[in-house]
Amino acid sequence: MTELPISPSRHLTAALQPFDSVPAVNFFVYPPLGRIEGGARPIGDRLGLTNSLPDNEPYVAYVSVPYCLSRCNSCMCFRELLPRTTEREVFLDKYVDALVRQVRAYGSTPRFTSGVCSAVFLGGGTASLLSVRQLERLLQAMYSSLRMSTDVEITLEGNPTDLTASYLAGAADIGVTRVSIGYQSGQQSVLDALKTIHSADQGIEAMQAAIASKVQHVNIDLLYNVPGQTEEQWHADLRFVLDQEPQSVSVGDYIIFPKTRAARLVNKGKLPEQQSVAETYHWYQWATSELEQRGYREQVREMFCQPGLEQQYVQLCGIENREILALGSGALGFVNGVQFRIVDNSRTFKSAMASGDAFIADAVSVRATSKMMMERYIIHNLYASEVKRDGFATRFDCDLVDVFGKITSRLVEQGLATVDREALRLTDLGRAWRKNVYYEFYSVKEGSCVN
Repeated sequence: MTELPISPSRHLTAALQPFDSVPAVNFFVYPPLGRIEGGARPIGDRLGLTNSLPDNEPYVAYVSVPYCLSRCNSCMCFRELLPRTTEREVFLDKYVDALVRQVRAYGSTPRFTSGVCSAVFLGGGTASLLSVRQLERLLQAMYSSLRMSTDVEITLEGNPTDLTASYLAGAADIGVTRVSIGYQSGQQSVLDALKTIHSADQGIEAMQAAIASKVQHVNIDLLYNVPGQTEEQWHADLRFVLDQEPQSVSVGDYIIFPKTRAARLVNKGKLPEQQSVAETYHWYQWATSELEQRGYREQVREMFCQPGLEQQYVQLCGIENREILALGSGALGFVNGVQFRIVDNSRTFKSAMASGDAFIADAVSVRATSKMMMERYIIHNLYASEVKRDGFATRFDCDLVDVFGKITSRLVEQGLATVDREALRLTDLGRAWRKNVYYEFYSVKEGSCVN
């Protein structure tokens, strides 16, 4: 196998370091969050919810179901374990009660009655822990309280253990249009390294049940660069999934975050080291080629769709940078230039909703300046490997190169990007080191406590 000639430039090494050394940076969350001093508090006034959106402007909603049955080895989406001492349906009913209260509170504000909710993403945690009945109650509240688009995309993120044929049929009947399955791998040894609760057989059964169901769009999540995973296993996983012909496939580079069980196991030699950046990118390039040969196209980094089946949620909150209504404990929102997180504790969340503090947060950003909004736009669009200059100019009434000429020139000199009259585009080298490129536009490096 020929190694790609990939190595970080001096600038990246000296000034930024490879992304592996700063894994806590979530580039999608910008401006970065800072903890609220003194703990959680209502931030409705800070969000400017009395200010209307332009009439009919689209926005998206993210719904957090913060519970999991177990914690995977290096998952940063984990919130809380579902209590095993209580009856599941009754316990989750109380959480849905709180979600409904929050939906109705948002629906009473000018901000979210002027715009149009065009995409909903139910994630977590594990959104598929909610029963079909509970999902229906939540969606009914959204339809009665918010202006929902007539063709709203509703995505349910699910674990294979929950996604039975009957569950999928019920979800489709109540309006779920898209299911994203945490399949990860069809190899049991890879799933064991991840410490998933589902087996390889359960993953295959859920995928095939979803594709055979009435759900319009099925996305399959796959992971590569898992400790111990071989290239042959990676090839077999992707080819098997593509043979099932799902509408989209997400291929994620497995990141081992510090202080997680996976990090400890690697440090102790109980899990193998991961592949080098060059080798990892080789695996990604192979996957890109294989997907393109099967007719899929990359919408954003690591997400490939059949033509005309792009994910609306990603298009709106990612590429177009629309506002994000945050629902549920731990949900991240972006409203009126402010990034925030709904209180990351479900007990506190439920108590706040019962007392009428619908917009309680435990972390919030500074309000984005015009330059920070430009940076956010660039970072999000670089997930799709390019920033179109006419789109940038239409949004901000200025030229990208005029504002960020020093950075773009440096990226071009380093071979990380090209710039022409149409767009700033990542090169193959830039795609390999894209997190370093994002960091160039990440001028506010970290959040701080907010008074």
